[in-house]
Amino acid sequence: MFQSMSDAVFGTSTPATTDSKEFDDAKAEEVDSDLTFDVSAEEVSLIRADIASAYPEDYTFLSNDYISSVASKPYSKDPTKRRPIEYTTSKLKDLMKWREENAVHLQEMYKLIPGETTNDSATDDVENAELATKAQALATSLNYASMYWHGLDKKGRPVLWIRTNRMPWYPDVEAQVNALILLADAGIKLMPEGITDFVVVSDSNSPPPPNPQ
Repeated sequence: MFQSMSDAVFGTSTPATTDSKEFDDAKAEEVDSDLTFDVSAEEVSLIRADIASAYPEDYTFLSNDYISSVASKPYSKDPTKRRPIEYTTSKLKDLMKWREENAVHLQEMYKLIPGETTNDSATDDVENAELATKAQALATSLNYASMYWHGLDKKGRPVLWIRTNRMPWYPDVEAQVNALILLADAGIKLMPEGITDFVVVSDSNSPPPPNPQ
């Protein structure tokens, strides 16, 4: 399966708890993704300042290129016009809120994995045993090597590969999701300049072992 992950704030980064109404609303917002409008540097600065005020610890996650890309899309209620700045800002804040609840803490969890810090016994020193256990599960999921970045497509977009045949038959679902979020997060932070989306190639020809006959 080949999929381009573009404009994630309106779809792919939606929390797993999204209900059917929110899904329908998102589908209703789909417009011609090839049509774009100009966005000035001043408008990008205004959006960034607003987001920085609300999320001072994490606002740098959004590059100017990405903010401009989101703002340049047609408005779902009138595809002949560009999205209003207020609308774009609101949607980007939704993304930042999702990151605050689902992604930011994974960086700290990753640091608890033995060998990923200067203290190999970091996990033993964690007061929260549940967090330490989740860190170990995250390490296990990452070590399957079933998800990894490799190469660029013809448009210069990074490619995230997903190999289902390397995954366990009964995985720790929470750990697998956390591993995917952490991996995607790392790739997005290293996007080439001017690139605002990436490609996912999922090799689903073979199910995880043991393969049922």
